[in-house]
Amino acid sequence: MFTTPIIPTDSLYKFLFVGGVVLIIAAFTLQLNQVDSNRSQLSKYDSLRMSIQIERTIKDNKITQTNNKLNNEKDSAMLEYISGRMDQETKYFDAKVKLLFTIVFLGFIMMVCGGSLWYRAIQTNQDKLLLIQVRLAEIDLIEKEKQLQQESSN
Repeated sequence: MFTTPIIPTDSLYKFLFVGGVVLIIAAFTLQLNQVDSNRSQLSKYDSLRMSIQIERTIKDNKITQTNNKLNNEKDSAMLEYISGRMDQETKYFDAKVKLLFTIVFLGFIMMVCGGSLWYRAIQTNQDKLLLIQVRLAEIDLIEKEKQLQQESSN
């Protein structure tokens, strides 16, 4: 008769728990890197926008009206492009944040499931076995004490 092998669920539960912890740590690390990257990207776009606005102000004071209109249109298009890029970067960053929070949530679920399954299926049995071993050791110790008392009384 064929018997099915026993699956080592202990390792599976530990894998779930440790995998969940690793996902949480990795997601937080990636989140911190993304925040720094996004800040530097947005500050670059912001500084470019500010320089165009400053340049526009300087040109307004120096250039004739017809030439100024062409430059203003060019600057407006550039500002519009930069604003669009900033909006895209912000949306992209928000999507990354949602993905990382999903990863954290998944890691948390894995960690809780793996830990609770491991505790219920494995650790409670280990605790019972340890309790039995302690009781046996206590009984053995009591018997040895009785033997020593009998030997010393003889």
